[in-house]
Amino acid sequence: MSPVKTGHLKALVVNDSEDGAESFAVVLGLCGCEAKVLYGADDVVREAVAFLPHVIFIDVRMPRVDGCEAARRIRRESVIADVWLIAASGSSSVVTVRESEAAGFDAYYLTPIDPSVLGAILARASLERRSRSFVLDPQLAPLLRSPSRT
Repeated sequence: MSPVKTGHLKALVVNDSEDGAESFAVVLGLCGCEAKVLYGADDVVREAVAFLPHVIFIDVRMPRVDGCEAARRIRRESVIADVWLIAASGSSSVVTVRESEAAGFDAYYLTPIDPSVLGAILARASLERRSRSFVLDPQLAPLLRSPSRT
């Protein structure tokens, strides 16, 4: 994999798997990001307000505070409400995808995230604060038809 350089972006990785979070942070670092890791979403708002990331990658299924609740909390905090929120999950469940979109995520990707997809996410995050449409991992498109957005 050739690292995608997107300029200086700050990325927060929220995952209860320490190995997964740390390895993903290393990949983000290779892409030119300043990455910070949280091993759970309990303090995600406080940490995000202090760090002010451009993008937050959140594991959807975590104990205590799950990714969807973390996304709702972030969207309620005005200082960070416009940050890119990326749901990362091993689940291709239609219910999980729809819950993620309803919670305020901007995109949903299966883990591990394909390097070319990661490059596209980072490039987009470096150009704009937030998308107005929900972005779905291309691997999931055949499984899920989302209603048209107005």
